[in-house]
Amino acid sequence: MRRLALLLMLTACTEHGSGGGMVCEGVTFLPDPQAPAAVSTCTSQVAGDPQTLYATCTEGAPFINGCIAPNRSGICLDGRRTTLCTSDIDCIAGFKCTDTFSGFRVCEHECTVDLDCIRCEMFCDTSRNVCTEAIAQPGGRDL
Repeated sequence: MRRLALLLMLTACTEHGSGGGMVCEGVTFLPDPQAPAAVSTCTSQVAGDPQTLYATCTEGAPFINGCIAPNRSGICLDGRRTTLCTSDIDCIAGFKCTDTFSGFRVCEHECTVDLDCIRCEMFCDTSRNVCTEAIAQPGGRDL
């Protein structure tokens, strides 16, 4: 069983140069991500190619725990396209690097009101002025 787990890990990642660590495979590098267009009402479907942030996507987020993906790598996170980051400088103008409920640091839209978040499943966290996912809580409330 241990050998199978090691084999699965090796198929998901490759060695990261001479510095050790693992590089994730299946992660798309976005050299020039584009901001989504503003909307007049929130939407759950954002059109756009893979370079448009917040565009609707269906592929699962790649397995990146335990391996290294370069900053600005594009991922499909909970149905929306975004990019990985370590700090705000990794994000395009109008986006901030923030932690997600999924445990990744990704670029999310800056905001002052919920509509700035474009997607209906997101809201503006006004304490940080950044869009975040609405997570259903026990008792029917969203966070």
